[in-house]
Amino acid sequence: MLLLMPVTHLVAQAFHAPTAQIAFVAAVVGAHFLPFARAFHALVFWWIGGSMVALGLGGALLAALGIPVAGPAGAAVAGAAMLVIVAVQAFSTTRPGHDSGH
Repeated sequence: MLLLMPVTHLVAQAFHAPTAQIAFVAAVVGAHFLPFARAFHALVFWWIGGSMVALGLGGALLAALGIPVAGPAGAAVAGAAMLVIVAVQAFSTTRPGHDSGH
């Protein structure tokens, strides 16, 4: 994940959209959750990773299309989505042994 951070800068520069970088970073952070879903047999990681990737890439795309605020907004919404998903997961696990992430 850390090795891809400089790549996000290069991609944002290639699109002539410097504000897209933060949204690309959110997508990279989200992508790192995806392997956890399989490793830990927990669907919640698919929700976290998938939503962050989609929202991050969406913000980056809009920034590249000429809406500079979309980059930081996409990253913020991706982070908020992660927070909401984690909170829902935490509050929905009410019984011992119950994993609502499956």
